[in-house]
Amino acid sequence: MRQIYFVIIALLFFALNIQAQQKSELKFSSINQFGILKGSSDQALQIQTVNGAAYKTWFAGAGAGLDDYNFKTFTIFADLRKNILNKSQTPFVYVDMGTSIPSKKQEEDLWQTTTYKSGLYFDAGVGYTIPIKGSLSFNFSAGYSQKYLHETRMAKGIVIDYPAGGGPQAEYYDYTFKRLSIKMALRF
Repeated sequence: MRQIYFVIIALLFFALNIQAQQKSELKFSSINQFGILKGSSDQALQIQTVNGAAYKTWFAGAGAGLDDYNFKTFTIFADLRKNILNKSQTPFVYVDMGTSIPSKKQEEDLWQTTTYKSGLYFDAGVGYTIPIKGSLSFNFSAGYSQKYLHETRMAKGIVIDYPAGGGPQAEYYDYTFKRLSIKMALRF
């Protein structure tokens, strides 16, 4: 998780360094997007906001979002984009990398306590930007997205058949959710 924060901080320093070198070409940009995540077992809504700096055909920023696929999680990530053309209407490629934080850290019932831990979040794809007016544009993108989540279940209460080691045993589950991500966005 510390590596993710390091990547986000490095991207922000990169953007500030560019600003110090070329103030006239560096522009703040905000991308507010929503979309659908479609995987083999489900489909769900996603909402994201990404804020950062654009320099020529590059964009670097930090983002946060809601990912409701199977487990509701909040994503915090670094976003890097590259426009293919140096025009206002252009295709682009992007990559997002960060962490997926579960909305519930712990659940309890009569028989067990379940604990959830954060995991890696990744999204990469292609898109197209269409200018609307001034600096406002519409983005459409499609990509491949993955999120990881770790679950630990610990039995509690009276259980008669303990294994040879005695006492309650923990069960560990690692989830990998692979899905198609289709998003629409307004960028200013």
